[in-house]
Amino acid sequence: TPSQSFLVSTLECFYDQSCLDLIQHYTNYENSLTPLSTTNLSHFSQNTTIGELINNLFIEQWSTQINYSSYYQQCSPSICSYTSIEKFNIFHTITVILGIQGGLTIVLKWICPKLVRIGSKIYHHRKKQSNTVHSINTNQVSSNATYNTTIQNTTWNNKITSMNIRLPNNVIPRGQSIFKMIFVIILLICILIGATVLSVYYARQKPSLCHPAFKQLSITTSCQLKTPGASVIADVNSDNQVDLIFPCQYDRTVNILFGTGNGTFQTMMVISFETYSWIYHIRVRDMNNDGQVDLILVQKLEVTILFGYGNGTFQTQNMQSTAISGVPQHIAIVDLNHDNMLDIIVIIEFEDYVYIYLANINGTFLLDLALFITHNSNSQGLIVADFNNDTHLDIVIMNTNSLHIHIFYANTNGSYQPQKWLFTAIDAIYAGVVASDFDSDNRIDIAFLYGWRHIVCMLYRNNNNSFHVNEQIIMESSIQLNSVVVGDLNGDNSLDIVIGTISQYEIYGLLGNGNGDFQIQTIHSNNLFSYQIWNDVTDFNNDNCQDIISINIGTNYIDIFLNTCECSIH
Repeated sequence: TPSQSFLVSTLECFYDQSCLDLIQHYTNYENSLTPLSTTNLSHFSQNTTIGELINNLFIEQWSTQINYSSYYQQCSPSICSYTSIEKFNIFHTITVILGIQGGLTIVLKWICPKLVRIGSKIYHHRKKQSNTVHSINTNQVSSNATYNTTIQNTTWNNKITSMNIRLPNNVIPRGQSIFKMIFVIILLICILIGATVLSVYYARQKPSLCHPAFKQLSITTSCQLKTPGASVIADVNSDNQVDLIFPCQYDRTVNILFGTGNGTFQTMMVISFETYSWIYHIRVRDMNNDGQVDLILVQKLEVTILFGYGNGTFQTQNMQSTAISGVPQHIAIVDLNHDNMLDIIVIIEFEDYVYIYLANINGTFLLDLALFITHNSNSQGLIVADFNNDTHLDIVIMNTNSLHIHIFYANTNGSYQPQKWLFTAIDAIYAGVVASDFDSDNRIDIAFLYGWRHIVCMLYRNNNNSFHVNEQIIMESSIQLNSVVVGDLNGDNSLDIVIGTISQYEIYGLLGNGNGDFQIQTIHSNNLFSYQIWNDVTDFNNDNCQDIISINIGTNYIDIFLNTCECSIH
């Protein structure tokens, strides 16, 4: 083909003036052509083909300078990682399997007695072979020899005859002995395999956790619960009983149910507002350090603080507001800079930043920092905790568009390090994230739960500022997660996770064993439709067992699941 002919051709003609003149004649090219100089030849010879020049990129000499710092400064990667692939080692695998749950002890208990018996049989067998009596021809013994014992008149002939009669006849053929040895070896191999399988089976048998039982109580309300996620439980009247605060959007009110201590509530108190904006979140904190809890109403474009009197009532005429830039997706109220004043961290819907508002002495808040998350962000979770045990609070954000968990580690001067990314899952559509010490190592871990084809728990174990993920399929069926909260349902001092689902009103408990593994328990299930649910965990009836509260948009009921404390009794 023409292209192949071109690749195998050379540039020799361009070094010859007569060849160039011939080309100029046939192409009617008017300008003069000067041949290439033969004195400054490169390392390519004149007969180098076009194909060879293309393979070498027409480059005379490579000049290589390695400078990793310049490369990273130019590239500016947000995170660097490496992957280590270990080759499969059968001997290491067998050793690990035998070491699980005393597997080597089980194997030795089976094998040692067998080895002792086999060794004993081999010893006696060899001893018998060495003491075998061979027959002697009686004709070769002189008849004049006498047997010198106390038995007189008995000749050697008679004694030898009797010996010939009593010769042993149980000598085992050599072929039969080899067959028995092969059989014993095969039997030992089978015993070893059986013991190994048995050891692995018992090692995989996870101890059964106590499943708590619950008694359901339902409270009716005339309020249309359109935003159950805005609800919160706290003690707002200083009686050491848990109260429930939730908004009633269409009535333009905030309602408070005061707890009685037996799982029920008193008559509802209603806080009305002349001007009202849709409430997305409610928080309860002591914002002015007066020892009384205050209400923080997180609304569109502003955060409003209602200062409390300590008896369950709040100031509605002297409210304090802080402007924000949009619809608040998530909010956290903590002391970030160790000044004993609570600050505000908020994520705005459809914005790519997390905003930090620091508190001033006069009670106002000033936008101090905006941390970039990612482009086209859709943050579905916000966690503020100390992940590296340096006494400074770090920020974790779960983003469903980027399919990553973003971690911002705090510096001592109030700034934050470049974010670290943890990949979650491609099919993580309905997801939730919580953080706590799930494996009892005094480090805060991150639990990412999502449901599509299965309920999957991805536990990111914290190990000195790095996270190692363990993925566990909790349930094989498909559900849609909407609410995730942490508690200790069975009183075993190991943290559990409570999840609520939408489409169908269901509540599940993921019972933790303290090592990072979970067992699922169905706490409540019915056929009611729901598209939003809110759950929380606390002790409503003062029995030192944690109960569950649930608000479902599909009904106007507030469901309380009182723990019967059966696990604590046992």
